[in-house]
Amino acid sequence: MKQQINLFITPEKVRTPVSAQTSLLVVLGLTLLLVVVSVLETRELSSLQQEVATLKQQKSELESETKTLREQKRPKTESPQLRQTRDRLQQQLAAQRRFGDMLAQLAPPGGGIFSSLLAGLAEQALSGVWLTRIQATESGAQIALQGQARNAALIPKYLKRLGQASAYQDAQFDQFELTEAKAGIEFKLRGNRPARGGA
Repeated sequence: MKQQINLFITPEKVRTPVSAQTSLLVVLGLTLLLVVVSVLETRELSSLQQEVATLKQQKSELESETKTLREQKRPKTESPQLRQTRDRLQQQLAAQRRFGDMLAQLAPPGGGIFSSLLAGLAEQALSGVWLTRIQATESGAQIALQGQARNAALIPKYLKRLGQASAYQDAQFDQFELTEAKAGIEFKLRGNRPARGGA
Protein backbone atom coordinates (compact mmCIF):
# COMPACT_ATOMS: atom_id res chain seq x y z
CA MET A 1 0.00 0.00 0.00
CA LYS A 2 1.28 3.38 -0.97
CA GLN A 3 0.95 6.41 1.08
CA GLN A 4 1.09 9.94 -0.30
CA ILE A 5 2.45 12.76 1.65
CA ASN A 6 1.83 16.27 0.53
CA LEU A 7 4.86 18.38 1.18
CA PHE A 8 3.39 21.59 -0.18
CA ILE A 9 2.66 24.11 2.51
CA THR A 10 0.11 26.81 1.85
CA PRO A 11 1.71 30.11 2.61
CA GLU A 12 -0.12 32.12 5.15
CA LYS A 13 -1.13 35.58 4.22
CA VAL A 14 0.94 38.00 6.07
CA ARG A 15 -1.10 40.85 7.30
CA THR A 16 0.74 44.03 7.77
CA PRO A 17 -0.83 46.17 10.35
CA VAL A 18 -2.22 49.49 9.05
CA SER A 19 -0.90 52.28 11.08
CA ALA A 20 -3.19 54.91 12.55
CA GLN A 21 -1.49 57.55 10.42
CA THR A 22 -2.26 55.72 7.19
CA SER A 23 -5.88 55.23 8.23
CA LEU A 24 -6.12 58.89 9.08
CA LEU A 25 -4.65 59.85 5.71
CA VAL A 26 -7.11 57.59 3.87
CA VAL A 27 -10.04 59.03 5.81
CA LEU A 28 -8.79 62.57 5.18
CA GLY A 29 -8.32 61.82 1.46
CA LEU A 30 -11.83 60.43 1.15
CA THR A 31 -13.23 63.39 3.07
CA LEU A 32 -11.33 65.82 0.86
CA LEU A 33 -12.59 64.00 -2.23
CA LEU A 34 -16.17 64.23 -0.94
CA VAL A 35 -15.73 67.94 -0.21
CA VAL A 36 -14.37 68.61 -3.73
CA VAL A 37 -17.21 66.67 -5.34
CA SER A 38 -19.73 68.51 -3.16
CA VAL A 39 -18.25 71.93 -4.08
CA LEU A 40 -18.31 71.06 -7.79
CA GLU A 41 -21.91 69.89 -7.58
CA THR A 42 -22.88 73.03 -5.66
CA ARG A 43 -21.28 75.22 -8.33
CA GLU A 44 -23.00 73.29 -11.10
CA LEU A 45 -26.33 73.54 -9.26
CA SER A 46 -25.82 77.29 -8.80
CA SER A 47 -25.01 77.67 -12.52
CA LEU A 48 -28.12 75.71 -13.46
CA GLN A 49 -30.24 77.84 -11.13
CA GLN A 50 -28.88 80.98 -12.79
CA GLU A 51 -29.70 79.57 -16.24
CA VAL A 52 -33.24 78.72 -15.08
CA ALA A 53 -33.68 82.27 -13.71
CA THR A 54 -32.41 83.73 -17.03
CA LEU A 55 -34.77 81.50 -19.02
CA LYS A 56 -37.70 82.51 -16.81
CA GLN A 57 -36.87 86.18 -17.35
CA GLN A 58 -36.61 85.65 -21.15
CA LYS A 59 -39.94 83.80 -21.10
CA SER A 60 -41.55 86.66 -19.20
CA GLU A 61 -40.14 89.21 -21.70
CA LEU A 62 -41.34 87.15 -24.67
CA GLU A 63 -44.83 86.85 -23.17
CA SER A 64 -44.89 90.62 -22.65
CA GLU A 65 -43.76 91.25 -26.27
CA THR A 66 -46.34 88.77 -27.57
CA LYS A 67 -49.09 90.53 -25.62
CA THR A 68 -47.96 93.91 -26.99
CA LEU A 69 -47.90 92.58 -30.57
CA ARG A 70 -51.37 91.05 -30.18
CA GLU A 71 -52.73 94.36 -28.94
CA GLN A 72 -51.12 96.18 -31.88
CA LYS A 73 -52.52 93.63 -34.34
CA ARG A 74 -56.12 94.05 -33.20
CA PRO A 75 -58.20 95.52 -36.00
CA LYS A 76 -58.99 99.14 -35.48
CA THR A 77 -62.62 100.06 -35.63
CA GLU A 78 -63.73 101.97 -38.67
CA SER A 79 -65.23 105.38 -38.02
CA PRO A 80 -68.93 105.74 -38.92
CA GLN A 81 -68.19 108.71 -41.21
CA LEU A 82 -65.60 106.73 -43.15
CA ARG A 83 -68.02 103.81 -43.44
CA GLN A 84 -70.78 106.10 -44.73
CA THR A 85 -68.45 107.71 -47.28
CA ARG A 86 -67.23 104.30 -48.44
CA ASP A 87 -70.78 102.96 -48.75
CA ARG A 88 -71.91 106.04 -50.68
CA LEU A 89 -68.97 105.78 -53.08
CA GLN A 90 -69.60 102.08 -53.61
CA GLN A 91 -73.26 102.83 -54.40
CA GLN A 92 -72.23 105.53 -56.88
CA LEU A 93 -69.76 103.17 -58.52
CA ALA A 94 -72.40 100.43 -58.76
CA ALA A 95 -74.87 102.92 -60.27
CA GLN A 96 -72.29 104.05 -62.84
CA ARG A 97 -71.59 100.46 -63.80
CA ARG A 98 -75.30 99.72 -64.19
CA PHE A 99 -75.70 102.87 -66.29
CA GLY A 100 -72.74 101.85 -68.46
CA ASP A 101 -74.21 98.37 -68.89
CA MET A 102 -77.58 99.85 -69.93
CA LEU A 103 -75.89 102.16 -72.43
CA ALA A 104 -73.93 99.25 -73.84
CA GLN A 105 -77.20 97.35 -74.39
CA LEU A 106 -78.77 100.36 -76.13
CA ALA A 107 -75.80 100.89 -78.45
CA PRO A 108 -76.47 99.78 -82.01
CA PRO A 109 -74.52 96.80 -83.34
CA GLY A 110 -71.22 97.80 -84.87
CA GLY A 111 -70.78 100.71 -82.42
CA GLY A 112 -70.67 104.33 -83.41
CA ILE A 113 -69.26 107.59 -82.18
CA PHE A 114 -71.01 107.61 -78.82
CA SER A 115 -70.37 103.97 -78.07
CA SER A 116 -66.63 104.40 -78.75
CA LEU A 117 -66.56 107.48 -76.49
CA LEU A 118 -68.37 105.64 -73.71
CA ALA A 119 -66.32 102.49 -74.19
CA GLY A 120 -63.14 104.56 -73.88
CA LEU A 121 -64.41 106.02 -70.62
CA ALA A 122 -65.40 102.62 -69.27
CA GLU A 123 -62.07 100.99 -70.23
CA GLN A 124 -60.01 103.58 -68.39
CA ALA A 125 -62.01 103.76 -65.14
CA LEU A 126 -59.86 104.62 -62.12
CA SER A 127 -60.76 103.88 -58.51
CA GLY A 128 -61.46 107.12 -56.66
CA VAL A 129 -62.59 109.01 -59.80
CA TRP A 130 -66.17 109.03 -61.10
CA LEU A 131 -67.96 110.94 -63.83
CA THR A 132 -71.21 112.77 -63.14
CA ARG A 133 -71.82 114.22 -66.63
CA ILE A 134 -70.76 113.35 -70.18
CA GLN A 135 -71.55 115.56 -73.19
CA ALA A 136 -70.61 115.16 -76.82
CA THR A 137 -71.74 116.62 -80.11
CA GLU A 138 -73.26 114.30 -82.70
CA SER A 139 -69.98 114.06 -84.56
CA GLY A 140 -68.09 113.50 -81.31
CA ALA A 141 -65.74 116.37 -82.19
CA GLN A 142 -66.56 118.31 -79.02
CA ILE A 143 -66.67 116.60 -75.65
CA ALA A 144 -67.21 117.71 -72.07
CA LEU A 145 -66.67 115.63 -68.95
CA GLN A 146 -67.62 116.48 -65.41
CA GLY A 147 -66.87 114.40 -62.34
CA GLN A 148 -65.32 114.09 -58.90
CA ALA A 149 -62.15 112.61 -57.45
CA ARG A 150 -61.20 111.72 -53.90
CA ASN A 151 -58.10 113.92 -54.23
CA ALA A 152 -56.53 116.18 -56.83
CA ALA A 153 -53.61 113.80 -57.51
CA LEU A 154 -55.98 111.26 -59.10
CA ILE A 155 -57.14 113.63 -61.88
CA PRO A 156 -53.85 113.72 -63.86
CA LYS A 157 -53.63 109.93 -63.53
CA TYR A 158 -57.15 109.60 -64.89
CA LEU A 159 -56.42 111.93 -67.84
CA LYS A 160 -53.25 109.96 -68.65
CA ARG A 161 -55.24 106.70 -68.65
CA LEU A 162 -57.99 108.32 -70.70
CA GLY A 163 -55.40 109.33 -73.30
CA GLN A 164 -54.57 105.64 -73.75
CA ALA A 165 -58.09 104.87 -74.99
CA SER A 166 -58.23 104.98 -78.79
CA ALA A 167 -61.28 107.30 -78.78
CA TYR A 168 -59.40 109.91 -76.71
CA GLN A 169 -55.81 109.63 -78.00
CA ASP A 170 -55.99 112.83 -80.05
CA ALA A 171 -58.37 114.72 -77.74
CA GLN A 172 -57.30 118.25 -76.73
CA PHE A 173 -58.87 119.49 -73.50
CA ASP A 174 -58.57 123.28 -73.53
CA GLN A 175 -60.86 124.08 -70.58
CA PHE A 176 -60.11 122.65 -67.18
CA GLU A 177 -61.78 123.64 -63.88
CA LEU A 178 -61.21 122.31 -60.37
CA THR A 179 -63.39 123.11 -57.36
CA GLU A 180 -63.41 121.69 -53.86
CA ALA A 181 -66.40 119.45 -53.07
CA LYS A 182 -67.62 117.54 -50.00
CA ALA A 183 -66.36 114.21 -51.30
CA GLY A 184 -63.05 115.54 -52.65
CA ILE A 185 -62.41 117.57 -55.82
CA GLU A 186 -64.91 118.33 -58.58
CA PHE A 187 -63.51 118.72 -62.11
CA LYS A 188 -64.83 119.88 -65.48
CA LEU A 189 -63.09 119.25 -68.80
CA ARG A 190 -64.07 120.58 -72.20
CA GLY A 191 -62.21 119.96 -75.43
CA ASN A 192 -62.10 118.75 -78.99
CA ARG A 193 -61.15 115.60 -80.77
CA PRO A 194 -60.71 115.04 -84.48
CA ALA A 195 -63.86 113.70 -86.07
CA ARG A 196 -63.27 110.18 -87.40
CA GLY A 197 -65.34 108.10 -89.66
CA GLY A 198 -67.27 105.84 -87.27
CA ALA A 199 -64.86 106.36 -84.37
